[in-house]
Amino acid sequence: MERARRVATREELLQLAREVFGGDRARFDVAGLPVWIDVPALAAHIGLERSIWLPLVPDVLTRPREVWLGFERHQRTGRVRLRIRVLKAYRIKDGRALVIVIDGDKGFLAAITTFPVSRMRELENIRVGRPLMVRTV
Repeated sequence: MERARRVATREELLQLAREVFGGDRARFDVAGLPVWIDVPALAAHIGLERSIWLPLVPDVLTRPREVWLGFERHQRTGRVRLRIRVLKAYRIKDGRALVIVIDGDKGFLAAITTFPVSRMRELENIRVGRPLMVRTV
């Protein structure tokens, strides 16, 4: 599992993100659907402590473990949208895994979440909608 260096400033994070994605915009095809990344917006959004996992994002989007398509209701506005959710788990230590979940909305990356799990069953509550692709190990 490739990890990046920790960064201390937003400027360093933007520089790292540009290195990872090859510029200010990147496009990935995920199960036949486009996912665009606005690199400066991503660098402004994620926490500095998450910079170490940034190099894994292209791997998640090009070789996902699971891709889900589902409707999601916004909690504040009540609007319903169709979102793509991309998941991949990486073994870290002691039988645990780091799961990276990427949500896309209207063709753009909308959210990145990382969290550790000890059992893959723990992912059941984030598997929403219909599976577009599920890769077996």
